[in-house]
Amino acid sequence: MSIKIYNQEEKKQLRDITKEARKISCAEIADNVYGLTLYRSKNSNRYLKCYEHPSLSFDLQKNLVFYNAKTIHGMGPYDFMAFYENTSLMDARKKLNEYYIERDPRHLQLYHYNRTNDEVYIHHGMMLPRKYEGMQDEIRNYLLQFNISEEVINNMIMNSSIYQAENSNLVAVGTDEKETPAFAVIYGTNPEKPFKIESQGSFTKMGFFVKNPESDRLVICDSVINALAFLTVDPKANVLASIDQEHLLETVEYNFNSSERTDGNYSNVYFAIGNEQAKKDLIQKIMQNKNANAHYVELIKKSEELSTDNTIRAYIRHTSGISTIDTHYDVQYKDMKDLLAISVKANEALEQVMANAKEIEDMPSI
Repeated sequence: MSIKIYNQEEKKQLRDITKEARKISCAEIADNVYGLTLYRSKNSNRYLKCYEHPSLSFDLQKNLVFYNAKTIHGMGPYDFMAFYENTSLMDARKKLNEYYIERDPRHLQLYHYNRTNDEVYIHHGMMLPRKYEGMQDEIRNYLLQFNISEEVINNMIMNSSIYQAENSNLVAVGTDEKETPAFAVIYGTNPEKPFKIESQGSFTKMGFFVKNPESDRLVICDSVINALAFLTVDPKANVLASIDQEHLLETVEYNFNSSERTDGNYSNVYFAIGNEQAKKDLIQKIMQNKNANAHYVELIKKSEELSTDNTIRAYIRHTSGISTIDTHYDVQYKDMKDLLAISVKANEALEQVMANAKEIEDMPSI
């Protein structure tokens, strides 16, 4: 019997996968892994019963499975798999983690319990929040605080890439190869209660992709807000964004391994995720991906980290119309929206200097 010895990096990857796999609904496992037939309990919409095994009861709110009255505390996803297959928890973890890695919610039967309405929703693929049909002012104001331009906001709304939900939250939607919504992240616009979550059934690996056939530049960001910020700096770029830094590797892997997703003729691929050492290490991990196919390798060879200095210079040059910028910017930034804020301030300061110089120039000589 061989024993697997994990290095520190492998341990971290295993912890990350395990954390995500735990979120998978036990009802989804019962339906899509074991082919069981589930139906609503007569006592409460919150619970599902199993036709093949009447003793099993699924609590959708707590994501637990109960077997008779003996399991007082319930079973989570790993415990349920170990119980159902009569195997070890280690083997169950391995199997569920493998299921999570290959999981594509677009083709699965998913179960979602809405506590407010006391209703169970059974659906394939993603369930988007209902759109608010009035003016999209709440999300507009939310994005303007990050200095994202009106032009970018209007284009995203027009293309249905972003919209305001009925509860005033911002919903950003990514589409698949068939232009069907498959990824969505919801931002809470209330500054007192900020949050960011994915929509039910969102395909995390898909990410948020804005394509521009006229550009050969592909920019990779680690959040949708950062992607919109970069589009303010360069409206003509192709931009790919993951939901967060933690999922950037799998988002790049999924998109780069698909020629349909990254079908542009890119001559440059830039990482705009910051210049901290941890992010540089992440870029190296993405570039050295063992799961890369030929298309991935071809794209990643063209990649480099985005220069903050050149990005600010280019932005000021574009917005102010000044051809040369001699000032040196020593910039440390966490994400693109911070960089954009610095760019806006630098541009405003430069415009003020130019206005003052023009005013002095126009003064009559004595």
